Amino acid sequence: MTADNEIAQARTHFEAKKYRLAAKETAAVLKVYPNDPQALELKGKLAELARRALEKKQKIEAALEQAEAALEGKQFTRAKLIAQQVLDVEPENKRAKRVIEMADEGQQNKMLQDVVKGLLPSVGGGETPSSSQGVQNQSGADIPSLPLPGLSGQ
Repeated sequence: MTADNEIAQARTHFEAKKYRLAAKETAAVLKVYPNDPQALELKGKLAELARRALEKKQKIEAALEQAEAALEGKQFTRAKLIAQQVLDVEPENKRAKRVIEMADEGQQNKMLQDVVKGLLPSVGGGETPSSSQGVQNQSGADIPSLPLPGLSGQ
């Protein structure tokens, strides 16, 4: 009779998604009645739930590693897409949020660099003014090039 009451309590905890309490109650019943069919059934459900949770965690971890690798490879759109898929499953994942922020920054920096490269005129031999010694103005005087902060290759 007490086993039935404890299993009923364990099921109540399980249905309320209080899995630790459900596991504790089930273990207590199985300790006294190791072959109780209701306790064994609930233990199986709890084990399946734990297995699924572990699988989910492993999949999220693998996806975040892929997103971070894409970020390092300057594949900002791919990194952002993978991180967003993680957020769809786990909305409060800080690591995924950080990947998205870094991908956005990377995309903005790349666009800015592309714009700057498009604005810099080519000087003979394919050099940009920043890589040559200087640029002559209209009067023929040599104007030294100034380094621009944030641009590579200077």
